[in-house]
Amino acid sequence: MNPLKIIPLIALGIGALAAPSAQANEWVLGPAFKEGWKPQFTVAAMGGVLNPDEDKLSDGDAYYGVEISLNCPWFAPPTGSIRQQFWIGRYDENDVTFTSFEVNPRYFIDLSPNWSLGAGPGFGYLKADTPFRDGVDMFTLQLGADLSYRIGPLFLGVGARYQFTDDKEIAPGVDGADNWVAVGKIGVNF
Repeated sequence: MNPLKIIPLIALGIGALAAPSAQANEWVLGPAFKEGWKPQFTVAAMGGVLNPDEDKLSDGDAYYGVEISLNCPWFAPPTGSIRQQFWIGRYDENDVTFTSFEVNPRYFIDLSPNWSLGAGPGFGYLKADTPFRDGVDMFTLQLGADLSYRIGPLFLGVGARYQFTDDKEIAPGVDGADNWVAVGKIGVNF
């Protein structure tokens, strides 16, 4: 699937989230440059399952990686928060390897003092290695959601995202490496 097909959906989603708040003119641009801003870094290990859309090559199997996240330094909405989530992840099954580098910003709403739910788009890069082709570089777009629990230094979370990739041939008759990922996360809040 061509990832450019999803751009209108991402724009519509961002517009829907921003429209009610934009009318109130309560967005803060560049909160990192204002007094009192705190990045609230989190570093977490991730583990879960990646399931490629194209089952001709490989089945779902283990996915593991690291997430580094922080409060968005560029935009602060009037309610909730935007967190920039940087993922580095890897999938390796039957000589098929995907290594991805992703930026997945999420708009989070608080469900309680410790629980929050977030959703949003993302973009990134994926390198695919298969028995047929090595080092296929692809641009990616993602849509995903996360549920987070934070208490003191402890961070726990779950997340899922769908990733669209460029339609580059990675094996005979297989173009692109579109995939689903579902992960659990455990980490430290700073």
